Order: sequence, then structure tokens, then C-alpha cells
Amino acid sequence: MKDSYKKLLLLFSLFFLFTFSLFSQAAVNRASDLINKNLIVGNTEKAYSYAMFIVKFYNGEDVPYEFEAAVKKAVTAQAEEYVKNEKWELIYSIESDLENAEDGIKNAIKPYVKKADDYFARIEKEKAEQKLKEEALIQQIKESERKAAEEKEEALSSGQGEDSSENQAAGIESYSGISAQELEKLLMAFESSRKAEREQLLKENARLEQLRIEHEKKVSEDDQKRHSEMTDLIKSMNASNESAKNTAEEDKKFNIILLVSLGSAILLVIIIMIFFFSRQQKIQSEQLKATVQTMQAMRSGVVQEALPSVSGIPAIAAGSGLLIGNSGDQSAEIQKITSLIETCRKYGSQIDSATNRHNVTSQVAELVFKISTEMGYNQKDTLLHYAASLVYDIGFLSIDTSILRAEVLSKDQFEVLKTHTSSGEKMIFFVDEEYKSLFKDAVSKHHENMDGSGYPAGLKGKDIPYIARVLRVAESYVALISSRNYREIMDRNTAVLELENSANLYDEDIVQALIAVV
Repeated sequence: MKDSYKKLLLLFSLFFLFTFSLFSQAAVNRASDLINKNLIVGNTEKAYSYAMFIVKFYNGEDVPYEFEAAVKKAVTAQAEEYVKNEKWELIYSIESDLENAEDGIKNAIKPYVKKADDYFARIEKEKAEQKLKEEALIQQIKESERKAAEEKEEALSSGQGEDSSENQAAGIESYSGISAQELEKLLMAFESSRKAEREQLLKENARLEQLRIEHEKKVSEDDQKRHSEMTDLIKSMNASNESAKNTAEEDKKFNIILLVSLGSAILLVIIIMIFFFSRQQKIQSEQLKATVQTMQAMRSGVVQEALPSVSGIPAIAAGSGLLIGNSGDQSAEIQKITSLIETCRKYGSQIDSATNRHNVTSQVAELVFKISTEMGYNQKDTLLHYAASLVYDIGFLSIDTSILRAEVLSKDQFEVLKTHTSSGEKMIFFVDEEYKSLFKDAVSKHHENMDGSGYPAGLKGKDIPYIARVLRVAESYVALISSRNYREIMDRNTAVLELENSANLYDEDIVQALIAVV
């Protein structure tokens, strides 16, 4: 009963989530329309603000294609506007806004981010080149001053007069290639250039700061606008609903009928869900009971005459494990299958020992061989079906024998027992790769039912491989005739009738082939 309440609560939660998603979807649709309308009139900033609303609404999840296209158009339009006005730093603000967007939308801004990177890289390069030029000029001035000082020092030390020194100094200046006046002008020009550069840098910093302030202000205004517009949209929707309620008596009746219909639909869904879960529990309970009865029947130790004789299998010598062909020659592949059958027989004996069943694997395998022959399979395929049927329950070797031999199974024990279909897939390491697919189907799918109620995958009809379908029939038939206490089955005819009346579980064509061979 507690589980039913949980399921009921889950259904109502899903209903409320569905209603909320409808209103949210209406807001997103409205935002998408406003993006296109604003782009048409050239209002890129407003279109961009609605695009950001959609991005934040989906918050990193996949945006539907029609909305994604609108968002991309708004983003690229805003980026183009920034490029046109050389507001390169604002390109990075778009990239930041799209941090939580899906990759498809993020990719729309990447070309513009690349342009901004190239612009700022070029600016930095120009600054670096200007700095190198200035450093070279300073070095040239210092070198000229040094040479002039050395020449002057040399002239003074030689004992010449002031006039001679001045003449020599003039010669030195001429030698250095730059006069004192030119040097002074050069220094003044350099200082003026440095001053202009500093002023330009200050202006650029001021411009960037102003742009940052304006962008923050715009973002704040856009957020307020989006909030206001979404509020107005919701108010408009609520007003429309209120107006619809107060229009006329016919509308009220229609709303009442709609609510009653919706409630009835929800109630019907709840009833269907409860019925479905109850049916699933019933099916699992029947499977648990059938599994216990089958294992008990197979441990009974007596097999009725309805089971076919080993002599009906011309290629297999009873007990010897050797293939006996009509001719003395054996192909390499037949010899390989012979060896595989012998190995499978040994594992089959271990399975029967673990489950305390008496020769069940060999009985099921022989029956599978006869059915496959009846259905027209060639000798190679029938022998492979025989080999796979010897080890279809090999997963039981990984399960505690106390569970395998229990007279009554709890639900938890039944769940453990069911794992033999998956664990068995890992235990057929001795099978060659070319045959492994067949063996995996036999091991993992022999409890699937034609109506999809089986386990582990719930496969239906022809989606279940042939080897698994024929094993389902053969194993059930062996269980039905192995004990006179099992479902009051007394003979071959009653067992066959039981299989024929369970078309939801067994392949009808295989059942007919079984009837032909037993």
C-alpha cells in the first residue's frame, strides 16, 4: 500500500511539473519572437537581452533548434555592432554571458573573440615596437654624449686654450654626427612624444573605464527590462485567464468540463499505472513460483517415457562424447565441435550436481537437438545447439548451492537466482569466438517470454534468438514430465497441451516441432 501512495505522489508531481513547464515554455516562445522582431528593426541590444533570458532559462542544457537559431542571430548581431564601433573589450563580456550556454551557442561568439584577441595583440605589438624605438633613440643620445665627453676631456688634457677647445668640441660634435642644438631638439621631441604617449594612454584607460561602466549599467538595465517584461508577460497571461473566467457562463461550463475531463484522465492514468505495477508484481510472483516448481520437478529423479531417446541423435554416441558419422572421415570443424561437446558435457554434469538435478542438462540438450533437426537446421547447427544447451545454466555455478537447492525461495533469493543469466556470459571462456555469440544467447536469454514478461531484458517475439526460444520450450517440457506432482501433469499429451495454451510464453512453431518429435 505504501508503494501505491508513492506512485500516486509521483504521478501528481509529474502533473504539476508538466503544468509549470507549459507556462515556462510560453515565456521562452515569447522571448524568441521578441528577438526576431527587435533584430528586424535593428535593436540588437534588446534582442541580445532576450537571448540571454533563453540562455539562462536552459542553463547549459540543450536548447531546441528554433530557439538556438534565434539566440545565435542575436549574439552575432550584438557582436557585429561592437566590432563596428571598435568596442572590442565588450566582445569578452558576451563570451562571459555565454559561459553556461550550450556549445553550439558558444561557438557563435568565438570568431569575434578571435578578432578581439588579434586587435589587442596588435596594440601590444605596436606598443612594444614603439618602446624599442625609444630605447634605441635614448641609447643613441647617451652614446653621443659619451663620445662628446671623451673628446672634450682629451682636448683639455692636451693643454690647448679655450678657443682651441671650443673648436675641437665643434669638431667632436661634427664627428659625432649631431650638434648640441639638434641634440636638444631631439631630447625635446622625445620628451614631447613620451608626454603625448602618456596622455594617449590615460585617455585610452579612461575610455575603457567609461565603456566598462556603461556596459555594467546596460546589463543592469537589461536585467531590469527583462524582469519587467517577463512580469508584464505573466500578468498579461494571468489577466487573460481572469478575463476568460469572467466572460460568460458557457466558458465557465467549458472550464468545468475541461477540469473534470483532465481529472478523469489523471485518474485513468493512475488506475492504469496501478494495474500495470500490480500486473508486473503478479508476473514476477508467478515467475518465482514457476522457477521453484521447475527446479523441484527437475530434482524428482524420474523422467517419463515422453522424453525422446538418445538413439534418435545419429551423430552423438551416448556417454562416449564422440561423433559417429556415416563415413569414417571427419572434417576439422566437426572434430572441433566434438571436442566442444565433450567439454560442455563435463560442465553440464557440474551444473546438475550443483542444482541436485538428475541429468537435466543432457535431457534438455537432446530435446533441443531433435527440435532443431525437425525445424530444418543442418547437422553443424544442430550439434552447436546441442552443445550450447548443455551449458545454458552455467551461471548457476556462481550461485550459492543453498539457494539452488532451496524448496522455497524468497524474493531476494529469486533476484539472486536471476543473476545466473548475466554471470553465465562470463563463464563460457572455453568456447571459440566464432561460436560464442550463440552460446551467449543461450546462457543469457533462455528465460525471455514471447510477450516480453521474461527476464533479464524483457525481449519479445522474434527479438528473442532461436536458441533461447527453443531452450525455453525444451526446459519447460522436461520439467512438466519429470514429476507426477508438478501441476498434476500426468503424461505427454497433458504437458504438450500446457505448452500450447501458453502462447504468451512459448514460440508456437517450436511447440509444434516439439509435438512432432515427442
